[in-house]
Amino acid sequence: MTRSNQMAVLYMSGWTLQMIGDKFGITKERVRQIISNIGITRIDGGAHTRTQKKRIAIQDSREDACQKHWGHSLLEHKHLLKMQGNPILAYRSQRKSAIRREICWDFKFSDWWCIWQKSGKWHLRGRAPLTKYVMARFGDIGPYAKNNVCIQLGIENLMDGHKNTAQRKKH
Repeated sequence: MTRSNQMAVLYMSGWTLQMIGDKFGITKERVRQIISNIGITRIDGGAHTRTQKKRIAIQDSREDACQKHWGHSLLEHKHLLKMQGNPILAYRSQRKSAIRREICWDFKFSDWWCIWQKSGKWHLRGRAPLTKYVMARFGDIGPYAKNNVCIQLGIENLMDGHKNTAQRKKH
């Protein structure tokens, strides 16, 4: 490998012009001239490469964190945040409400969202009991969990809740 190619490889791997000059006993300006003769510019290496590596590492870290916490990619997360009804805010809101009501919440977002998607009723979700759909626990008892919920009209959920309240008062 020629000296100029060696310099180019070092530069593209993140070495600075000064570091390369010190290694070969020449000035950083001479290194720049040599590598520019073979078509290497400042955006091909040196500090730019180190900055790019840091950006990639940060992006990878964010991607991993999103995947771990939400169960999907950052790109998908951004899409969900822009969707009508914002599924991520709706998930947080329902989870917060369940916890406030002291109902066990045993859901990851990905499972919760999958149930809504399979139902085909996301666009009909809401609080108007006669016309809107909600995620409800079977019989309005037990935890919010993958195997203990269904999507039903709000009025059906209210009726289940009243049945259980009446049954508890009898006992």
